Amino acid sequence: MQSGFAIVLVFAGTINDLLGYFTVICLLRSVVTFIAVFKLRKMPDYNPTYKMPCWQLMALLAVVPTMILLVSTFVWAPGQSMIAAVVAVGTGYPVYLYFKKQNNITAHTGK
Repeated sequence: MQSGFAIVLVFAGTINDLLGYFTVICLLRSVVTFIAVFKLRKMPDYNPTYKMPCWQLMALLAVVPTMILLVSTFVWAPGQSMIAAVVAVGTGYPVYLYFKKQNNITAHTGK
């Protein structure tokens, strides 16, 4: 769905529109990834081969500038940013839930 949406945008939008869409999607993905560190560190089965020193500070140094860029992008291109955010989350989250459900089923059945 996202690829089809991107193809439509290539023919229907301007370079500024595409830049707004792309920037928001990349920044959203980055923020969610950086914030996930806080949740993963609290999990009982979290056992990485390397633990980063000062991980809270490093994660915040990654999250804060990315959030500033994300907010700035929403200010610069509010319409394109909202469309990109809704499409990215609206199509990505259901797929995530589907794969999460499939992994839980296979983990419990041993298949």
